[in-house]
This record gives sequence, C-alpha cells and structure tokens, in this order.
Amino acid sequence: MARSNQYLYPKELLRSILGDRWDDSSDRRNVDMGGTVATLDGVILDKKKSKVQVAVDIEARTEKQIRGAMVDLLFHPAPNKLLIVLPSKNFRVINVERHCVHVWKQITSDSADNFRTVIMAGDASDPDPDDRQTICRSLTELGVL
Repeated sequence: MARSNQYLYPKELLRSILGDRWDDSSDRRNVDMGGTVATLDGVILDKKKSKVQVAVDIEARTEKQIRGAMVDLLFHPAPNKLLIVLPSKNFRVINVERHCVHVWKQITSDSADNFRTVIMAGDASDPDPDDRQTICRSLTELGVL
C-alpha cells in the first residue's frame, strides 16, 4: 500500500535540513526481520555519507501501529533512532511522546538516550514553522547536527 502525501511533509523538512545526508530511497532503510523485510521511511547518513547515523520512521495512525514502527526501528542497526509522529485523530498527542519513551525503555532496557520522538504540529496542507525547529532540536540531541 502506498503511503499518502502526508508523509512527504516531514521527508521534505528532513531533506531541507540535511540535504543529501537524508536518504529515503536506498536499501539502507531496510531491516531484516527474520524472513521478511521492513522498510523504514529513511535514514540519516554521517557527514561522509559512509555510515547510517539515524534510522527514521514516520507514523500517523494508531498507537499500536506506532509501537510497530518502534519495533522496526529497534531492529535497524543504526546507533540512533528517530520516530516522527504525524497529527492524527486516532490518539491524544499529549500522551504519545511519553508513551513512546516508556515503550522504548521497556523493550530495550535502555535510557532512551539514542531515541527521539518528534510530534509534528503541521502537515502538508497546513505546515507549522515550529516543526523544523523541533526536528532540528531532536537531531542535535542525537548528535547529527
């Protein structure tokens, strides 16, 4: 099933922030899931473009699907993970970030220092200028910018 245009908005923001370090088309996005392949929305390469620095997935549906995206991120070998959540009527945004950090800590037994969740305020039809700043802040915290 093709992803809708709403996924283009965060991808375009990532491209404008990172230039050609943002890769949303190569096999570097693929995750071996033991007989099947999960394809993430993109990866962020290091400055030399030789290694994947951050695995990125974008989700806009239910909390259950968000958790599924987190599992896909978990299995990607990149040292850092970024989950971008688009506005949806299917969940309360105020709880999503706390929920994601809690789940990440539970499934990784980690402090979540290498995991960030960005909750987008805008979308393709109504961009929010704060979204770029929010993404940049998370990328800075992950050591990418």
